[in-house]
Amino acid sequence: MSTLGNFPENGFYRHYKYDAEGDLNNYTYEVLGVGRNTEDDMLVVIYRPLYGSAWMAPATHLSRPLEMFMEHVTKDGKSVPRFSRVRDSGLISKLEQIRTQMYVHKK
Repeated sequence: MSTLGNFPENGFYRHYKYDAEGDLNNYTYEVLGVGRNTEDDMLVVIYRPLYGSAWMAPATHLSRPLEMFMEHVTKDGKSVPRFSRVRDSGLISKLEQIRTQMYVHKK
């Protein structure tokens, strides 16, 4: 899949592993932009989780190759996006509150 010019918009996304029975913010992320790896010129998506993760410490941001971020995966025998944009305004408002608690007030 060619991703040239096909970048995710900044905003909130859910990973395909999101569990509707779990916490509101499980497997939920905020995409901050697209960057370029200076060593191999690969385009990467820069994002951060909206849930706590001891595995990430001390980092606060993740990166994933753009092509991988934008690809489809198989879940329960169906092709689904690896990450899906959150578009519900009520949910976005709640996720913004979580983001503020996690990141804005930290130094």
